[in-house]
Amino acid sequence: MRILFTRLFVALFFSALALLPAYAQAEKSEKPQGKSQTELAAKNKTFARISSSSDEVKKALPTTNLAEAKKLIGKTGVFVGTVEKVFTPAGNTVVLLNFAKNYKTALIGKIEAEHFAVFPDLTTLKGKKVLLSGKVVDYKGQPEIELTTLDSIRIVE
Repeated sequence: MRILFTRLFVALFFSALALLPAYAQAEKSEKPQGKSQTELAAKNKTFARISSSSDEVKKALPTTNLAEAKKLIGKTGVFVGTVEKVFTPAGNTVVLLNFAKNYKTALIGKIEAEHFAVFPDLTTLKGKKVLLSGKVVDYKGQPEIELTTLDSIRIVE
């Protein structure tokens, strides 16, 4: 009887262990996702435009100049570049504007969820040349520019 009880206990124990990964996955997928920036985008606003011949654009640092961007960490910077990709990680807590196919080779524009409704749909920026202005911060050794107001992104024409 004791052997039967031990075998039954061991079988139940290992069955429960086998179910743990499925339970953990179900828990993870049930976490609520925030609304996307596209859903929260300001419908009645548009990005301002600026001439490519303006002094502000001419003086702006290229988004690919990481050495100069790193020198501006903690300060306000002005950069110009073409948006390669608009990326939203899982959870919709941030939107990242990438300015190179390999995002590690260029400055990243960062818009946090609390500012999503300030901007029109950010996905419309893909392939467009833009002028960015904002505070430059360090994220794991990579410079990012925080974009918090509508005038911090302007389309260059």
